Amino acid sequence: MKSRDEIFDLLNEHLVHCDLCPRNCGVNRFNDEKGYCGAGGKPIVYQHFMHLGEESPITPAFVINFAHCNLNCPDCPERARWQNPALNTGNSEHYAHALAHYLSFHDMPESIEWIGGEPALEIKYVIETSWILKDILTDCPPIYLNTNGYFNPALFDCMAGAINGFVFDLKACADCAPKLCGARDYWPFVTGNIAKAIDDFGAEMVIIRHLVVPGHVRCCTMPVIDWCRKYAPQATFNLMTTYRAFGEHACGNEALPPNEAAIAREYAINAEFESLLINGDYI
Repeated sequence: MKSRDEIFDLLNEHLVHCDLCPRNCGVNRFNDEKGYCGAGGKPIVYQHFMHLGEESPITPAFVINFAHCNLNCPDCPERARWQNPALNTGNSEHYAHALAHYLSFHDMPESIEWIGGEPALEIKYVIETSWILKDILTDCPPIYLNTNGYFNPALFDCMAGAINGFVFDLKACADCAPKLCGARDYWPFVTGNIAKAIDDFGAEMVIIRHLVVPGHVRCCTMPVIDWCRKYAPQATFNLMTTYRAFGEHACGNEALPPNEAAIAREYAINAEFESLLINGDYI
């Protein structure tokens, strides 16, 4: 395992010509230059709270939401929330001590989740804060990166010792990814990162979440389930049928039609995953 100093050097290299994700914008984040995602030199946390509605194995989860994302999903409910005033989290040292103080006076959650937007875009802040938090809390819960998975796989080399597990949001098949995610190379990067997370951290520390989008059961949901059953059978798979339309470019339906939800649910059950959740709960 690399030392913390070595990891910082690697992270600085990723940030000075930003290649944290496959878009490879090359901007200097230390100079507050911004690329596709809009993230600059200072991480923006727009909310943090105790979440009771995450996947049951990791709930309650203390979640930390960053602004900015490197995808462009028409149904995203979070972008409007980024307009809220940023929390005054300060640097990693300050925020880790504030989190530790809060958690020490409350029932300890099952997990801590770094979420977005996309948390990999702020991976240096995530890793440093996680290290300090683990140094402070002797009973620190496992720390998860709740991610869209569209990040540079080289970042895995920096995560050991800071991140314990992953929640991957596997959104769409290769053909539909440009429309649903805004990235033509989405599928190979995300599936590759899921496979690497399983190899490096263990399948028991990986949750794969898939939200069924109206009109995309056969083209997206079924291929996603097939891939996960073949290449990630021991990871926990969570089928979400709770779609709600957000934004002017959403996919038409206000909610997932009941017949499509039933088809997706039956297909997931028949896949016989070792660990299957429906809308976050074991069936």
